[in-house]
Amino acid sequence: MRDVGERALAACWRPDGTVDSYCAQWGGGDDTLRRVLQSPDDAFDALCSADWQFDGRVRWTTLPESLDYLSFDAVFVVSPSGVSVWLPLWFGLPLVDGPVASPLGALVRVETVRKVKRLRRQFRTVKGLLQDAVACGLLSIPRVIAILLCWFGEDVQVSQAVRDLSGYL
Repeated sequence: MRDVGERALAACWRPDGTVDSYCAQWGGGDDTLRRVLQSPDDAFDALCSADWQFDGRVRWTTLPESLDYLSFDAVFVVSPSGVSVWLPLWFGLPLVDGPVASPLGALVRVETVRKVKRLRRQFRTVKGLLQDAVACGLLSIPRVIAILLCWFGEDVQVSQAVRDLSGYL
C-alpha cells in the first residue's frame, strides 16, 4: 500500500530509447501542474522542487504496461524538447467486476490546467455512467474500454492489455 499524497512519476528520456523513472510523493499536485503547464521554459525548475526518488529504467513503449495507474496523479515526461504532462486514468470498474489489474488505464497528454481539471471531472462522470451500464448488463468491460479510448482522442498511450481488451489499434 502506498502512502497518501499527490504522487507523480517523472520519466526522463535517455539517448538509448529508455526512460529513467523517478517518483515523488507530492510531485503531482495542482501547484506543480500549474507551474509546468503555464511556464514551459521553467518546467524543469518546477519539477526540481519535489523530492524525487529513482524508481528504475524502462523503455518508453513499455511504460504504459508497467505503470500503476492507481498510484499516480501525474506523469511528467522530460525530454530534450521539454517537459510534457500526462494524466494516468484507470479504467477499472471495481463495483462491477471486483479488483482489476492497475495496468488497465491510459496516459492522456494535457497542455493546460483547465484541461487537467476538465478531463479528471469528465472521466469520473463518464466512467460512473459506463459502470452503471455494465452493472445493468447493457455494456461489456471491453466495450467500456473501447468507448473510453474513443472519447480521449489522439494523444493517448495505453498498455497492450488495454489494446487486447478493446480491439484498439
